[in-house]
Amino acid sequence: MLKSSSIATFAQAEERWKRQGLYYTSVSIGILLAIFAGMSFSGGDYTTGWIVLAGTFVTTATMLICRIEPMPVWAHFPILLYLLGLLSFMLLINFQQSSPLMWLFSGPAICMFCFGARTGVIISFFLLLIIITALAVNDHILTQAYSIRFICSFILLSSVCYAYEHNREKATLLLSEAKERIETLEGLLPMCAWCKNIRNTEGDWEDMETYIKRSVSINISHGICPSCSKKLT
Repeated sequence: MLKSSSIATFAQAEERWKRQGLYYTSVSIGILLAIFAGMSFSGGDYTTGWIVLAGTFVTTATMLICRIEPMPVWAHFPILLYLLGLLSFMLLINFQQSSPLMWLFSGPAICMFCFGARTGVIISFFLLLIIITALAVNDHILTQAYSIRFICSFILLSSVCYAYEHNREKATLLLSEAKERIETLEGLLPMCAWCKNIRNTEGDWEDMETYIKRSVSINISHGICPSCSKKLT
């Protein structure tokens, strides 16, 4: 049987996993953007270079936000909005090339991780519409057979990411409910109605003084209350 302390530790570990995941994702994206910006500058495409370079400041800000305790729920918004805008920009200026579409493959995983299963699958659906529209408007980007494989692969990736995130959210909810039930049970103290002995966590019965000494770590001093004093006299 899980104890509430174990579940609390799990919740803290999950929060730490989210924080570290967003932090290292920002680091990886920042490095890639710096490399792409350098390639754009070296190729003479200064407009794209500056736009891509701006993303390194977004990733740096996201890494700093990850250090806030507790991490804000909107911490992933800036980098996600920037990436969606950057991919749309790449799709417009490089419409004859397939590289922007390939980068859209990262969309489902990022959206599911940042926004959760329900919102992530909605954003992934709109990304799929962008892909289908781009392939339909310009059939020179990919061949028809490859386009069908590309769309099917994107749907498969979105489904896997959704299933993983949905199951993770469901498990977290179940653990949260279990924690509440355990805290309620821990608040109940089984006591014998006749002799007033208390049942401890091991299932053994012990007198109240022994239980209090062991559980609260205090010493008990004895005296006589006024009611008992009157009975004795």
